[in-house]
Amino acid sequence: MTGLITKSRGLILAGALGLSVLALAACGGGDSTNAADNTNGQGTASGLANLLNSTSGAAAYEQLLRGTGGSGSNTGIWVSGQGEANAIPDLALLNLGVEAFADTVAEARTDSAEAMSQVLQVLEAQGVEERDVQTRQFNINPRYTSHQVTRCFAAGVTIEPEPRMEPRMEEESIPQGLAVPASPEPEPVTSGSTAVMQPKADDQARGEECVTERETVLLGYQVSNQLSVKIRDLGSIGEVIDAVTDAGGNLIRFQGVSFTIEDDQALKDLARAAAVEDLMDKANQTAILAGVELGELVYINESGGSVISDTFRSEGIAFAQSAAPTSIQVGELQVKVNLQAAFEIDPKVSQ
Repeated sequence: MTGLITKSRGLILAGALGLSVLALAACGGGDSTNAADNTNGQGTASGLANLLNSTSGAAAYEQLLRGTGGSGSNTGIWVSGQGEANAIPDLALLNLGVEAFADTVAEARTDSAEAMSQVLQVLEAQGVEERDVQTRQFNINPRYTSHQVTRCFAAGVTIEPEPRMEPRMEEESIPQGLAVPASPEPEPVTSGSTAVMQPKADDQARGEECVTERETVLLGYQVSNQLSVKIRDLGSIGEVIDAVTDAGGNLIRFQGVSFTIEDDQALKDLARAAAVEDLMDKANQTAILAGVELGELVYINESGGSVISDTFRSEGIAFAQSAAPTSIQVGELQVKVNLQAAFEIDPKVSQ
C-alpha cells in the first residue's frame, strides 16, 4: 500500500511538472516589456527549480520525459474471489394480521380490534414476547364497485305553432239565392319536437327518453391491521400459525414467513475468509501461467455479505381451517462475499 501511495504522489508531481513546463513556455513567448509577466515567470522558474532538485520531483520528471507516467488503474493483475458460508437460521419472521369489512367504519374497526385481540392473546400463550411483536401497517379504506344503470326521463315537449286560418268571403259579395258551403276547420301546422335524445320505439310509445351510464357505488369500509412477529423457537412455527388462524377465524390474513440469523457476523467472517483464499489462489495461478511474479496488493473491494433466504408467501389469503397441522421447513441460510483485487507485477522478476 505504501508503494501505491508513493506512485500516486509521483503522478501528482509529474502532472504539476507538466503544467509548470507549459507555463514557462507561455511566459517565454510573451512580451519581455511586461514587468508583471517577468515577475511571474521568475517565480515559476524558481519553484520549478526547487521541485526538480528534490528526489521525488526528479524521479517524477524523469518518468514524464520517458512518457511512462507511472502505473495506470488498468495495469497489473486483476482477479475476483467468492466465498460462501451456510448455517441454520435461529429466527423466523411471520407477517400476519386481520382484515375486516363492514357497512360502516365503526363496525369494521370493532370487528378488526376483536380479532386482533384474540390473535395477541394466542401469541402470548405460545410464548412470544411483547418485544417481538410489532405493528407494520394499520389502514382504513372505503371499497367501491361500479355497475351499469339505465335512467329514463319524460320526453321533450312538442312545440305547436298557432293555427293558420283561411279568410272567409264577404257576405255582400255572394249573390242572393246561392247557398254558401260551410268552410272546414283549419288544421294547425306543427314545427317538430325538441327532444334531447332520439328515443327508442318502445320509449316513444311510453313518451320517455332513456340514457345508460356507469355508476360508482360504495360497498363499505375495510380495516386491516398487520403485524411482524419474531419466532425464536423454530420448532413451534407450525403450532403458532395454526393457533393464530383459529383465533382470527375468517378475518386472519397471512403474508408470509422468512428466516434469518440474528447475529450473522461470524457467518460473514467465514464467507470473507473463503473469498480471500479463492482470490489469492486465482492471482497466484494467473501470475504463474503468465510467467510473471505477483507483486504487492494495491486494490481490494468487497461486495455482498447479506444473508440469502427464500420467503414463503401466501399473498394475503386466509388459511383454511383443517385438522392437519401446518408444516414449515427451516432449511439453511447462505452468505456470499465477493472480492475484487489488483496486484502489481514485480518488475525485477519479470525482466
